[in-house]
This record gives sequence, structure tokens and C-alpha cells, in this order.
Amino acid sequence: MGSTCSSSQSVNGETSNKNMGNRRSSHSSNEDKDKEKERDHRSSSNASAKTSVQAQQEKRPSNPPLAPPQPAESPPSPQAPTPGTAHKTTPQMSPAMAKPAGKSGAGSSLPDLDCYSEDVKNMLLGKVALVKCKPQAKMVRVYISAASGDSEVERNALMERVYPKLRDHCALSGYEFEAIDLFWGLWDSRLKDERFLDQCLHEIKYCQAASTGPNFMSLLNMKYERCKTPIRVLASAFDRLLKKVEEDEDRALLTKHYLLDSNSVPPVYLFQGKASEDEAEKICEILRICWGKEEKERYMASVSETEIDEGVFSPTSVSDAVIWLHRRFTRIDPNDDTASIYLDLLPGNKEADTHSHEQLAQLTKRMATKVNEGNFVKFDIPWSPKGLDPDGISTHAKYIDDICNKTQQMLTELIDRAVAERLEEDVITKKTHRRLHLELQQHTALCQRHCDTFHGQTDLLNRIRDYLGGEAKSPLILHGAPGSGKTALASMAVKLCSQVSPLSACVVRFVGATPESSTPNQLLRSTCEQIAYLYGEHISIASRGANRLSKDLPTLLKRVTEHRPLVVVLDGIDQFASSGDTTAAFNWIPDTLPSNVKMILTTRGKNFEGFTHLKNLLRDSANFVEVPQLSGADSTKMVDSLLKAHGRTLCKAQAKVLRDAVAGCPIPLYAKLACHVACTWHSYDESSSTKIEKDTGAQMSAILDRLERRYGKVAVGHSLGYLCLARDGVSDAEMNDLLSCDDAVLDDIYPNKRPVLRRAPTYLWIAICQELAPFLLDCVVDERCLRTWAHVGLRELASKRYLPGTQNRTQLHKNFVDYYQGRWAKSKKKPFVKEGGIEVLMDRYVLPQPANYGSYPNRRRYHELVYHALNSGEKKFADKYIWDVDWLRHKLEHCDIYRVMEDVTLAQSKDPNNLDLQLLLEFLQVAAYSLSTDGTQLFCQLKQRLSGGALEKKGSSHPKMQQLFKQAAKPPVCNFFPSRDCLRKLDAKSPEEPTPTPKPMLTGLFRVPASNTYMVSVASEEGEVRVWNITTQKCVRTLRNLSCPRDVRFIDSHRVVILCNRELLIFNLDTGSFETKLKGMMNQKMPYYAMSDTEHVVALSRNRMYVNMINVTSGDVVSTFKVGEDRFLNSLLVSANGHRCVCGDDTQKPSPLLVWDLSARKLVHDFRISQHEFVTRMAAISNDGHYVVSVIKELDDPSRNFIIVYDLQSGQQFKKWKPLSNTTCVAISSEGQCVVNGCEDCSLLLWDLSSGSLKYTLQGHTHPVDSIYLSEDGKRCLSNDSTQMDRSLRMWDLQQGVSIATFTPDQPISCCQISATGDCAVIGVPGQRAIITLWLRSKDLDTSREDKKPYGDASRAGNEYDMSNEV
Repeated sequence: MGSTCSSSQSVNGETSNKNMGNRRSSHSSNEDKDKEKERDHRSSSNASAKTSVQAQQEKRPSNPPLAPPQPAESPPSPQAPTPGTAHKTTPQMSPAMAKPAGKSGAGSSLPDLDCYSEDVKNMLLGKVALVKCKPQAKMVRVYISAASGDSEVERNALMERVYPKLRDHCALSGYEFEAIDLFWGLWDSRLKDERFLDQCLHEIKYCQAASTGPNFMSLLNMKYERCKTPIRVLASAFDRLLKKVEEDEDRALLTKHYLLDSNSVPPVYLFQGKASEDEAEKICEILRICWGKEEKERYMASVSETEIDEGVFSPTSVSDAVIWLHRRFTRIDPNDDTASIYLDLLPGNKEADTHSHEQLAQLTKRMATKVNEGNFVKFDIPWSPKGLDPDGISTHAKYIDDICNKTQQMLTELIDRAVAERLEEDVITKKTHRRLHLELQQHTALCQRHCDTFHGQTDLLNRIRDYLGGEAKSPLILHGAPGSGKTALASMAVKLCSQVSPLSACVVRFVGATPESSTPNQLLRSTCEQIAYLYGEHISIASRGANRLSKDLPTLLKRVTEHRPLVVVLDGIDQFASSGDTTAAFNWIPDTLPSNVKMILTTRGKNFEGFTHLKNLLRDSANFVEVPQLSGADSTKMVDSLLKAHGRTLCKAQAKVLRDAVAGCPIPLYAKLACHVACTWHSYDESSSTKIEKDTGAQMSAILDRLERRYGKVAVGHSLGYLCLARDGVSDAEMNDLLSCDDAVLDDIYPNKRPVLRRAPTYLWIAICQELAPFLLDCVVDERCLRTWAHVGLRELASKRYLPGTQNRTQLHKNFVDYYQGRWAKSKKKPFVKEGGIEVLMDRYVLPQPANYGSYPNRRRYHELVYHALNSGEKKFADKYIWDVDWLRHKLEHCDIYRVMEDVTLAQSKDPNNLDLQLLLEFLQVAAYSLSTDGTQLFCQLKQRLSGGALEKKGSSHPKMQQLFKQAAKPPVCNFFPSRDCLRKLDAKSPEEPTPTPKPMLTGLFRVPASNTYMVSVASEEGEVRVWNITTQKCVRTLRNLSCPRDVRFIDSHRVVILCNRELLIFNLDTGSFETKLKGMMNQKMPYYAMSDTEHVVALSRNRMYVNMINVTSGDVVSTFKVGEDRFLNSLLVSANGHRCVCGDDTQKPSPLLVWDLSARKLVHDFRISQHEFVTRMAAISNDGHYVVSVIKELDDPSRNFIIVYDLQSGQQFKKWKPLSNTTCVAISSEGQCVVNGCEDCSLLLWDLSSGSLKYTLQGHTHPVDSIYLSEDGKRCLSNDSTQMDRSLRMWDLQQGVSIATFTPDQPISCCQISATGDCAVIGVPGQRAIITLWLRSKDLDTSREDKKPYGDASRAGNEYDMSNEV
């Protein structure tokens, strides 16, 4: 007789027919009682019961990538495919069971941004004052500290043999390596003045702030290299010194060479740098006699010690980021001529400088206590009369080999460790879409920078405040002359938003500050994406091109509500009109704004040619506000603030000069330039040397004149010329490479003595950047820190000065092309002409520029090369960079789609009437969203969107596009090719208003067992179940008028168990007949069931307190598995072979994982881990029942969850992994010997089930995956985000760890499935009743096939059966 199988016993479930009714009655009675217990349990146990909203929040990632969060809603029911067919996020049911999301009132329909970190949330809302995170480039930047003469041989060797290898190594991890040796190649000793040490210390601080891993390397050896004449001495200390000096002659010597600069705050005495060697020694002697220990340590410290104090002992220093290489000579003879290079000796004799030796001993002792033992290397080598002589002494040569090898080893280890740690930090803290996250960071940081330095304009700020709080329906246009402070006002407007309307969101962009804001296409895309995130629209609406976005923007703005008003601030829109097409530049600006929306735009004023057009476009002149010049009071405040920030003041006469100058040109940019000059004045300067030019252009020219006098006219001219011509900016490493290949620069700075290596000194570009720091902008682009001009006007002035003619401009563009093509990389020696006209070839040690550095694409090459090739006049530019299919697909694969659009636009500038370019641009705009998710879809997109048109006919007016279209038929990389058209055609009329997504027709797809040809689809709302031939896409059977079919399980190829509402019904799909209704109702939220064998279904009971085994013939419960009183199960997994059943228990804490042997019908395992709970909605069981994998988390620990695998045969824990990011779904395959899990950082991880190691990290999705479908052999999988935040469907090769193909439709995918062999995917799309098969196709592969094997009786093919009267 049938009975209950508890955790302690197992009873045979076979009974006679005469007792069946009694068992059913008893079972029904027990179920009614247990339902009451479940209700009591729900009301009394807050720990295990969850509201629908809580359940939905648990289903979502805790900190998902930056994609539009959905409004709070009732959760869809969990989903799971048939065991052995697919493994999804939850182990329970198919997508058919998910209910469409509903939206409530205006306020509650807003997306909940609390799922993001505070910084991301505040950036989305435009609360710039609350944002703490800053954009950080992937950079390893190591400052090299060394006595210049003592370590010259080592530093040359490192420059030649180590740093190039480290650059290559870092590039393989996506990082840029820079060794900052400011003493190497220093071409003029006069540069070592009062500014030089400040530049060194500033660079050390920058390395500490910017570098990932090591940031300071000291080559402190046996030479202290004492400071003879301190460059800067506090006035108070100098005055005390003079009182101690007894001899008038000595006092006169000091006052001769030290002058008081009262402009410094506090005042200082500055060394004038004109003392002879004897005078310098005398000054040094006076200081040693008259100063105490404290003054000596402060003012007579060597440059190396000062650098070490900053790089090793400052509060910002990290011991593991410091390396110390220490070389000692044994038995050194101070009488040798070269000894003074390596030892501190008194001048004029060979005696040791005891003071320097004491200082060195103290410094080395301090260093030993601070530097990690593993980062300190000591080398003892024998002395030679020639000093360090690797060319003549083998031990010295070996030492050079050893120091190079050891340095490379240490730096490599430190870099690799730091890169791994940062990777984990990025995953944990950011977890956002890389492109938009960086864009938000850049503009937020720029806004903060301008707010921090803003002064004055109180009346205009009040006008902006009134606009934000008023009822105006038109945009507010702030216009003024270049440099009038419009950008700062835009930044302050953002700050005012939070004050005027705390509930408001603010979108801010500074045109041209980043590549993503440099064109109307990109700016509108970025702006609309952020608005979509804020108001619950899908981001694909932002990828339609500027023409379409001008219509979509008003639609987006209509989504704004009073619960979250919106302010859009766009600074510098006049830059879009530089091409001359003012209509295209401004036609997207709405003249009337919806309620709750404000828009503030800034532009150049009346002298700007597009200003009139803008006024005519917007009509309402009342909202055009001119930015006034600074008032006298505001000018004074700004000047005083700038001087104070630099620690400077001015004497009365100098202050008058500055005030008068600013009064004559009262605009902020001029005031900054004038103060920049005034900060260089000393109080003792003659009045003739304290001049300020009358306007911005003249003052900038004066600053550049000063730079040229110090660093060389050609060197400065070419450096700033490259900066002006760079498309997005230039990194320090790139600039040093460019200058190293520019012989005009090298000949300018090395007219006589040339360094051993033919390379530009690092100091040159670093010094120029520091001199121009207030006028340059650092921007992180493609994870590189690029420098560019902070103001368009300054770029124009520099371009006019340094790029006056086409020839000069073209040559610099050619130099860029040579660099990004790697012409002089990989030991390719570049010729130059030495003295006497002799041509010599020398290596320049520049970074190679391949298409990829390992797995990291060289995006800088893709972005810059096209631009410079066009402007250098390269022949057949379009053929090489537009129509070459390999270049086009690689750029689409590695770069943003809008970058490719920019390239096409560049080509159009040279050939504006080219029809091919026009058609290509239109195609890219229509396919923008799909190609932005994966550019390798190019060929599928071409065939789908351009088929049926003129390109398929001979004599097309678009020969290049026709050729590209033909190549798409056999693509060089694998693509998904749909079996029928499902993407919008290029010539199709785009709807004026976004149409609502059609209701999904197909809600679930299921593979027919033992068949690679047939699948079953479910359409819940239509009440249909269909059988499809996936090779022909023909429906071979249809069951109609079922009551909400939701899920399917197969008894065999023809007989199925269908979940209809909450009932399990058995049908024969071949004959279209209803067979049996299984007894009992399913749980409404957890209707979990599976096949045990061909005779039995295993199902979770309605009250979730036990598991029923039901006979499929009689429909009766033949056995029941129960775990005890008041225990509620929350999942059910059954292996495909029917041997094992696994359930989770949400009552007990820690929650167990229960395993039954279905053949023996007994509980075999009760897995528990103290203080942990299994997250069984993310669990899977292998087809053979050998393994079960589940996500597990600690009860009281908010940190990320981890994955655990159990061997169900031995009952032992088999594997345990803790990924860097929370798991969102999991699948397992014994056949493929792997576990696959999706993560919150959008990646998929592939684990080797045998070794337990992480085999591959699969990246490409832009939103966390929650659905994974495995092929039968476990060699391939299909991944998908069922929320459709990422609409892409991706197929992966799990053996090679690579993407096979991606498909991104225009509409969301309603359901999907992988074929049994993994040779294709099948999808359902909204509004269509038929399936679409996605075949894999390339030039070497075509998986499309025709299988004529019938399903069941061939005579019934195509039959439809009405089940309304059958059930």
C-alpha cells in the first residue's frame, strides 16, 4: 500500500487497485491539514517567508551592471528547463511561467536605483558633490630615483633591456607601463633649478596616486651626492643663519647668492644659481658650521634623500610598492680618478666626505626598515680603476645581467599581483557597464573640478536658480565669448539642481571632454542612455543615430515625472557646428520641454556663426542669457584665490599690474593665464620682467615663449603639435615614443652630446605637462590616461602657432601613422644623420602596435590610426580602413560602433557624394544596438537588413556595399544566420513613436528527446503547444485551446506531461490526444516537477511539505517523500536518468540540501554546512545524477556567494569555488566535465569538474546572464539574459573557451533553446507564432541542414487538434 517516505524510512509504494481510493482520500486529507501548517509557517516565520517584492529583489543581482533597473513588481515565477536539456537560473520551470511585468503609479514605476552602489547611484542622478570615485587608468608608473652619475650604466641598461619587456608584459594585461627617470638624458644642467626638484616630487606623488602596483624604485648605492647650496630656504631659517655667521665676508657671500622672495607663502630665500664651484663649497661649509642637525637634514639633504622621503616615507607610500636596488663595490680605492663618481669625496683631495657618509648611513638604515625584504636586492662587485666597466670586466657584465634580470622579475611579480588584486576590486566595487561608467566618471570629475574653482557671478547663478525652480518650458541658453566661464557655470548649474529640487536627476555632459561626447551622435547616445536608465526605458533606444535620436529624445523626456524631475546640462554645443552644418548640429534641441524637464545649454555668443540659427530654431529669446564679464570684485576674488592655491602673493606694484590686466580683459580664462604668469614672479624681479599681455592669445603666446626658452623651440613645438593633432588625446608613454622617433626633436635637445640610447628624455614631456597643468585635461579613454587641452580656445591658439602650414601638419600626422603601424617597433632601427653627415641606424625602443596584446585589443591603434591616415593624405584610405572587411570587422568587434561611424563620416568629408559611404552609414545607424553588443554580427546584420534590395541586382549604384554584401554570405568569422527575416530592413520606415513590444507568442522551447530535429514550443496566453521541425521551421503538430500551458516534460518522444495552470496533464503529441490528468494541484509559485522514468512523474506537493511520485498511466500518487513536520521544500531537481532527486529546505537554518534515490525511494543524503544556506534557485544536477551544484552563502555575511559541488554517489563535498562576483545562474555537465556559472559582472566562468580549476572566463554580455542552456555533450552552451536588459543570445565553445556566435534582434527574445548537438539555436520573438532557427555559418562552416525524418506518423504532419473538449 502507498505510504510516506520520511527521512528515516522508505516504504514500497506499490498497492493494489482496491486500496487506491483509500490512499487518495488519505492523501487529500493529509494535504488539507498540511496546507494549514504551511499558512501558519508563512505567517510566523519571517526568516524563511518572503514577500513578492523581496523575492524579486533576491532574484536580481545585488549590485547589477549599469542597465535600466525595472520598477518594483511581482516576481515572475522561477524558471527551469527539462533536466538534461538546459540549465537555467532556477531549477524549477520554463519561461512560459514568467508573468509579464506590470507597472504601477507614476511614482512607483520609476526604476529603483538603490540596487547600485552609492557612487553609481549618485552619478546616475547627477549628485556630483556626493560622488567619491575617480576615473582610474590601467597604468603602472614607476619613479626611478638615483644619483645621476653613480647609476648611469645601470639606468641605461634598464632602459634598453628591461623597460621595453615590462611594457610588453603589461600590455598583455591591458596596462601601460612607464618608467619615470627624470635624470636620464637630461640635456642641460641649467634645468636643475628651483623648479626641477618640485617637478620630481610632484611626479612621485602622481606615480603613487596613479600606479597600479609598484611606483618607486631607488638605486641608492654608495654615493649620497650631498647638496652644496640649498635652492630654497625659509626666510625665518635664513635669518637665523645670518645671525650665526660671524664673518662679514661669509654673510656677504650668502646675501649675494640668496635673495628674499616675499611672494612665496611663507617667504623664502632663493639660490640664484650663479655661484662658482669655490663659492658653492664655501657656502656649503658655512651652512655645515652654522646650522644645527635639524636644518642640515632639512636643507642639505641630497636630491635622492628628498625623493626617498617622498617616495618611501610619506603617508601615501606603500612598502610593497617600493623597490631598492643597492650596489656596493668591494675594496674601492678613493685615489682612483673614477672614485668620485661612486663615493662622496671632498673636492680637491681624495678624503671622504664624512658628513655625506653619515647622512648616507642614516638613510640606508631607514630604508632597510621600510622596504620589504623581498623588494630589496644587494649586489657586491669588485672595484675597477675604471669604475663600473661591463665592457671590460666579466663580473661587471654579469652584474648588469643580474640587476636587469632581478629588476624585471621583481617588477613583474609586483605588477601581476597588483593587477590581480585590482581586477578583484573592480569586479566587487564597480560591476557596471564599462563604457557608460567611465563616461559618468569623467564628466562627474570634470564638474567637481570646475565647481571647486568657481568664483563670482552671483546674479547669473540666481537667474539659473530661478529657471530651475520656475515654470519655463524652453531651454535656457547661456552664451558668451570663449573663456567667459560657461563651463564653470554649467557645472554650478548641476550643483544647484540638488539644492533647488532634491528629488531631481541631472544629466551633465561637457562637449569634447571625452570621445563619447565629441560628436552629436555620441553625445545624444550617451545622454539618452542615462535618461533611459533613470526612467526605465531600454538602452537600445539610444542607439539609433542622431537623426533618429532627435525624435526619440522628446519621447524619452515624456517619461519624466514629478517624482523624479530631470535637468539636462550640455556645455559647449557650439563645437558641433564646427563642420558648418548648423542644422544637423542643433535640430535635436527641443523648443518646448515637457513638464518636469529643464534643459541648460551653453554656446559661444553673438560672434558665433551658428548663434543666429540657434535663436531662430528655439524662437523664445527670453531664455537666452549672455554670460557677463567678471565684475571688479569677482575678478579680485578669483585672482586672490588662484594665487593662494599656488602658495603665492604679490608685492603692491606687481598686484596692481595683475589687477589692471584682468580689469582690461575680465574673463576667467584670461585671469587664469595671467595668474599663471604672476605665480612665477619673485618679489625681487625688476618691473620690466613682470609684464602681462593684454588678451588671451597674446598671454598664451608669452607662456609658450617661456616654455620654448627653457625646453627648446622644436621640442615644445612638436610636443604640443602632437597634442593638438591627437584625435582623443595622447598618453605620456605614447608621447615619449613619438618624440623618440622624431629626429628633429632629438637633434634640437641634443645638439652636441648625445645619450647612449636614441630616445627622448622622459623629463621633457613631464616638465611641459607640469608647466601647462592648469590648461591641460587628463581623461581616461580605453583605460589609458590621455592628456588633451582643457579649453578649445587654447587648442586653437596652439594649433595656429605650431601647425601653421599643411606640410608641417601632414608630417606630424605621418609620424602618428608610423607609430600606430609599429613602423619603428620590434627592434626596427630608424636612421638619423650624425655629425659629419653620417647616417646611423638606432633602435628607439617604442612599444609595438599589434592588433591585439594577447586577449586585449589595441583600441588606441584602431581609434587613432584611421584619423591620422586620412589627414596624412594616405592613398586609398577608404579601401584600407572602410571597405577592407577584415579591418571593418575587427574594429567593430573591439571598438564602439560610433567609432566606426566617425570613420565613415571622415571618409565622407573627403568624398561627400559617395553613395556607398552614405548607405554604409545608414546601415550602421540602423544596426547600431546589435553591433554595439558584438561587432562580429556584421555579416548577419548585412544579410538580414539589406537583402531583397538593389544590392542583389547587377549594376548596383553601390558597388562597394554590394561587394561587402556578397562577402557576408560566407563570413570570415562564424555568425548566426536566422532561417527567415527577423530584423528591420534598412529601407523600412522607422516609426515616429517607439512601438510597445508585442506580447510574446512563444514562451518556452523544449528539445524532443533523442532528436536533433524537433522541438516543442509553448504559447501560454494563446493556449497552444506546437511541435516544430527546426530544420524547416514547419509546425508538424499543434494542440490548441489548452488552459495556460506553462511547462513541458517528456515521457518519450511523443508523450508529454504539460503543466496547465496548476494541473499536470498527459498528452500524446503525435496523435493529438489527451491521456491522463495527474492527481493533485501544483503549488502556485513553485510548481516543480520532472520525470523519474517513463512511468512516473516526481512533483512537489501543493503545500511544499513533501514530494509525490505519480503514476503517469493512472494519474495516482504511488509514493510520497517527506522530510518531517513543518518542513517546506523550495526546489526540485531530478537527474535526466531519473536516479536522483534533490530538494532544498527553506525552513531549517542552516538550510539542508536533501537527496533521494528514486530507484530505492529513500533519502540518501542530507547536506548541511554550519552558518550557511543553499541558494537552490541557482542549482543544477548532472544528467547522470552523479553531481549536484548549488550556490551557497553565509547567513550573516553580506559578501559574495560561492559555488559548491557534491558527489551524489559518495555523498562528499567534491568542489568549492568562490568567484570574484556573485553568481547569478549555474549549470553542470558530466558529459562535458564542466560547471558553468553566470556572474553579476556579466561574465561566465567555466570550471573544470575534474581538476577543480577555472578554465576560462567568457566575456561579452552587458548584463548578468540568468539562463544557460547546454548541448547534450556539454561541449557548447547558449547564454541569455531573460530580463532582456541585454538582448544578445550567445553561443560558446566550452572546450576552447571562446565565443562561437552572437545574435541580437531588434525586439526582445521571448524564449530560446540550443539544439541537442549544439549546431544551432532556436528562438521565439514577440509578435510571431513561428520559431526562428539560428544557423551557424562562416566561409568554412554551414550547419543548416534538411532532415526529412517525420515526427511520428507522417500522415499527421501539420495536424492541429482542438483540446477544448478533450481535457
